[in-house]
Amino acid sequence: MEYFEKIYLDYKHQVYFFVKKFISTTQDVEDVVQEIFVHLWKHSASLKNSHTLDSIIFKTTQQEVSNFYRKNKMLFSFSDENLIKDEADKFGFTFPNRNRRRILKPISESVMDQRRDK
Repeated sequence: MEYFEKIYLDYKHQVYFFVKKFISTTQDVEDVVQEIFVHLWKHSASLKNSHTLDSIIFKTTQQEVSNFYRKNKMLFSFSDENLIKDEADKFGFTFPNRNRRRILKPISESVMDQRRDK
């Protein structure tokens, strides 16, 4: 539990502000962030390896943002122009840019595939 608490404290702001770039309402952002950490809690055994921790958190964030779009039947497309800009951008509360395309491309592909299937 102490290890998970440390993960939560270390990543809560990064996860929150990253999700906020794709979801505009505060309540929805908070709900998705909660879902992310619930998912991580359920699979906390896989968080023990510090080498894969970032990847697991990024992947979980990707999945939960994708789930949000799917549940709300929204179309998602990746484009820097479509990102929601906010005050957090000044403080650097984002995942590293090198991971952004790796995270967002599967989200957009997943949502597009699901939209085509309907």
